[in-house]
Amino acid sequence: MTNFKPHAQYGYDLVIPAPVDEDINLSPVQKIVYAKIRAHCRYKGFCWASNQYLAQICRCSQKTISTAISTLEKQGHLKTHYEPLHGGGTKRHLRLSGHYEPTPYQQFTTQQDQCVT
Repeated sequence: MTNFKPHAQYGYDLVIPAPVDEDINLSPVQKIVYAKIRAHCRYKGFCWASNQYLAQICRCSQKTISTAISTLEKQGHLKTHYEPLHGGGTKRHLRLSGHYEPTPYQQFTTQQDQCVT
């Protein structure tokens, strides 16, 4: 984890929607993994981060991430899609299920940007 810089410097919030928070089949760590994935979905509508990267930012093992993603999928909170790459192989995209989808980051503007003075 050398040269690893947490994203706190970029000023994002972690959000856990009530249905995820109240899901008794999820551990507290799995809820944090969900929130981190949700934060990454704000940029492109999906999270493309690897298990290794998610493990770094969640400060847990890759096995914990793998288990969390599987459980979140099983509980209906996440969907996994694999995008084919040009040179072969695939790239994983994690998407939030249903009403949990955040508004993409690009759509947010400040009040000052919208005001005419």
